[in-house]
Amino acid sequence: MKKAASHLPGREYERRSCADIRFFSTYHACPPLENLVFPILSEVTLFNLSFMRTCFFIGRREPPDSLLPILDAEVERHITEHGVTDFVVGRYGRFDALAAKCVKAAKKRHPELTLLLRLPYHPYDRPTPTPTGFDGTFYPPGMETVPKRAAIIRANRYMVEHSDYLIAYVRHSGNAQDLVEYAKKYEKQDRIKITILP
Repeated sequence: MKKAASHLPGREYERRSCADIRFFSTYHACPPLENLVFPILSEVTLFNLSFMRTCFFIGRREPPDSLLPILDAEVERHITEHGVTDFVVGRYGRFDALAAKCVKAAKKRHPELTLLLRLPYHPYDRPTPTPTGFDGTFYPPGMETVPKRAAIIRANRYMVEHSDYLIAYVRHSGNAQDLVEYAKKYEKQDRIKITILP
């Protein structure tokens, strides 16, 4: 692990070195955090991501229990066949919780994996400590001016635009289906591979 100076006063974060970095994000806050006293933020780990072999998840909020073994097998396949090392998941629904559970289990077999929580809202407005079992949180750059009502959709699109793989579970029209349709445009350009769970 390589140490790097944090944008948070008196803090450091760690990032993994990567020989082939497709994207490297930086955390920006407005106003500058150096001029603020905001101790809650010191609990938040904001990762700089290198989207080398990254997988994102999208799915309807209430999947059945029977999906868990299918999702678990798909996570393992993405690790062993596609070389995915970085998984990013949201936190707004049971599908996200199942995805995180599968990756946490996979990390016991593959300790090199990274699991990050995607934040749709600026951590200055909504401080979010890193949940148990996660390696950090990630707030997509350039989201500061996005209206809150559109933040989740825009954050999800950002992940599609900067990930290699998408694992999706959709059954009807909605935000998950809309994101899959958005991702298909990138799949045609060979920029992402989509797996739709049965």
